[in-house]
Amino acid sequence: MKRFITNGCGDVLLVLARTEPEFSDGRGLSCLLVEKGPWVKVRRLEHKLGINGSPTCELVFTDAPAKLIGQRKRGLITYVMSLMNGARVGISAQGTGIGEAAYRAAREYAASRKQFGVTIDTFPALRELLCDMSVELQASRLLAYYSSKSVDLEMGLSRRFEAQKGTEQAQETRRRMKLYAGFNKMLTPMAKYYASEMSMRAANGAVAVLGGSGFMKDYPVERYLRDSRITTIYEGTSQLQVVAAIAGVMAGLYKDVVADVLEGVEVGAELLGALAEVNKLAEETDAAVEFVKNHPEGRMYQDLHARELVDAAIGAVIGALFVRFASKYPEKKAALDYWTAVKFPALRAALERAKSGYTASVADFDTLAPFPPAE
Repeated sequence: MKRFITNGCGDVLLVLARTEPEFSDGRGLSCLLVEKGPWVKVRRLEHKLGINGSPTCELVFTDAPAKLIGQRKRGLITYVMSLMNGARVGISAQGTGIGEAAYRAAREYAASRKQFGVTIDTFPALRELLCDMSVELQASRLLAYYSSKSVDLEMGLSRRFEAQKGTEQAQETRRRMKLYAGFNKMLTPMAKYYASEMSMRAANGAVAVLGGSGFMKDYPVERYLRDSRITTIYEGTSQLQVVAAIAGVMAGLYKDVVADVLEGVEVGAELLGALAEVNKLAEETDAAVEFVKNHPEGRMYQDLHARELVDAAIGAVIGALFVRFASKYPEKKAALDYWTAVKFPALRAALERAKSGYTASVADFDTLAPFPPAE
């Protein structure tokens, strides 16, 4: 039986299954091709919170004939893991798209809805909310595009390296291929994590802008809120994306990404202050990383505060991306200034939490999160 299978009612199924019973871990899994027939039945379609246009099936296999795809024991370790960059980038695009739809609906509604004789987009609190939605959406798009570029470069360089083997150019191509492969291990989970969480904030903000109307099915924003939730879950939850990204952050790889983003960029005098803020946040992130590395609780403390470190690293990378684009498109400077003025203080507060030494969430778990009393 297989559960939560997207498009499981299709004619062709690529199935990850255990072919080596002597291995209980990922080494025992292989990829198999199963075609539609009486040996595969859809037991039911899942009734879901959102994305109801996509059928999610529970499948039952009964003596289904299958064909090995690729090599035995490589299903998870090689083949599925090779799909992760594409899957993460795809969901970063999905999250960005949902955020875009939510922002457009909220912006248009706020410009037409009147209260007390004026449109509600004149209220300062609502303007702040819409500005936050807009800048976070721009940030998500920049990170998704840059991650996509890095994945494309890794794939292209890999093909070039294969063609150049045995030549003088192969060594340099291999170096660049490994550079972007390292970037992508950190960047793609960052992009998926940020875009999916942003889509939820944007959809929630859109419901708030529309108020009671946003809660109704007459408008699309309630669907955006429901649809956005899955982006933080499938292809690895947000927590798992943080786990995937933290190794690169702890190794300081995000600073190499910042340098790559800014390579060849002519930063004018009007952007020097923002660039200094990006570099300062990177230094502060470094200090927090060193504190976490040297904490006596070791890995437990790192796991407890990984999100704060990853958030700060993402903030620095996005800040560099805004600097790059503002150097070419002056209208981006407003978003850059908002990013450094509004987002950086919150990230610095998070870094302070990471350096606080606080461990009660783990050490005093039963006290802080007791079981509800029996009825």
